[in-house]
Amino acid sequence: MNNKERFGYEDAAQASDFIAELVDEAGYDPSQIRDGLILGSGLGNFPETHMESDALRIGFDDIYRFVLGINEPPDSIPGHARKLIIGALKDDPNGGLVIAQSGREHPYEGIPTKRSVFWIRVMQLLGVKTLIGSTATGILTPKTLRPPALMVVHSDKDLVNDNPLIGKNEEEFGPRFPHKSDLYPQKTRNIIKSAIRSIGDEDIPEGAYVRIMGPSYESPEDTYGLEAIVRDIWDRGEMQKGESRFNGEPVGVVGMSTVYEQITAQHATQSQKHPAFRDGRAVFAVATDYAGSVCEEGFSGNVSHEEVKEMAAKVEDRLGKIIKETMLQIRLWVSETQKGK
Repeated sequence: MNNKERFGYEDAAQASDFIAELVDEAGYDPSQIRDGLILGSGLGNFPETHMESDALRIGFDDIYRFVLGINEPPDSIPGHARKLIIGALKDDPNGGLVIAQSGREHPYEGIPTKRSVFWIRVMQLLGVKTLIGSTATGILTPKTLRPPALMVVHSDKDLVNDNPLIGKNEEEFGPRFPHKSDLYPQKTRNIIKSAIRSIGDEDIPEGAYVRIMGPSYESPEDTYGLEAIVRDIWDRGEMQKGESRFNGEPVGVVGMSTVYEQITAQHATQSQKHPAFRDGRAVFAVATDYAGSVCEEGFSGNVSHEEVKEMAAKVEDRLGKIIKETMLQIRLWVSETQKGK
């Protein structure tokens, strides 16, 4: 079996069963895994800061090798730990477990897109109710963002189009032709605003995420074109009746991930056999630099991966608090909604 035929329903089922057994052996109830996190840049310290110290840690490669018989992991990207961390939130009065995907496997590493979303599929089969992630990005609209900054993604434009649903559709995961009208739900974004207010933080702008393949950073010429895409989306979106996302000045970033993950999560919400992520989905863009070094004052200087990590670290504490409070408020909203039925 070659790589393109792997990472489907059968592999995800094997992996989720294995994880559930380990969770049970650790003294947890696997059915209580309700929140999923993708720990990209700006969230790396979340488990140590906001999860109980007895959280279970499972390496990607342990599952690949010993459960799925796959022995060729891609090179690890610095800052991506390649493990799943499962445990309870600190000071959580309501219980419930979090499964955190610490590190991504990106298509620019030369792996199939289905492998890049494999852990989301595993979360789906574990019955995870919410999915929240973070990702490092470059700023396309320097008038409205300055690094380091946070942005809540409310729309996207994928310039790669390596849709993770290409190929045979496995109905267990979702329908052949899922809709994409709500990749970044307004309800979740409203809860984020409420969570920010409740912890006394400043508002976070919402904006558009443009995806390129990478792994090279953008040139100035790339940036000029990408900014034009954001402005065009804003102009056209603003003309639509009932469309409020594009009011005000454009806010946009560019990155190398996220979109294919949200397509996968959206697909899972429409599954008949394994519905998942229906309680909430959100992505926080951590704006670490000016794309193409293009800022309002001219050119800001070339960016490096080390500098991206350093800038992302400056917002880790803030982002972690916001995401923890968001998860708690989603749980409260779900509980109150169920009581009202």
